[in-house]
Amino acid sequence: MTSSWDKWGVLRPLTVIQLDRCQVVHVKTKEKDGYTALQLGIADKNLKTLTKPEIGHLMKNNIPPKRELQEFRVTPECVLPAGWMFSARHFTPGQFVDVCGISKGLGWTGTI
Repeated sequence: MTSSWDKWGVLRPLTVIQLDRCQVVHVKTKEKDGYTALQLGIADKNLKTLTKPEIGHLMKNNIPPKRELQEFRVTPECVLPAGWMFSARHFTPGQFVDVCGISKGLGWTGTI
C-alpha cells in the first residue's frame, strides 16, 4: 500500500499491482465442468521441478511451466481463451481488487 498526490494536492491511498507473467492456463465451462472458471498461472518455474501430470496439463495448451496455479470463478461473458496473457491493464482505475499476500512469519519477535 502506498499513496500518491492527485492534481488538487490531496494525498490518495493506492495499491500497486504487479502481475508476473500471468497467463490463462485452463478454461472450465458450465457444460463440461458444471461451473465457469479460469485457471491462471503466474511466474515461470523450472521444468525439472514439475510432476508429469502438471507438465501434461500445461502442455495441453502450450503454456510454459508456472510457479503458482489458481482458479477463479467468472461469469460466462468474462471468459478469456487459454494462453491469454493477463496484465494490469485488464483492470480499470477505481476498480476494487482482492489482494492476498504471504507474511514473513517472524513469530514472537514483536515490533521491529
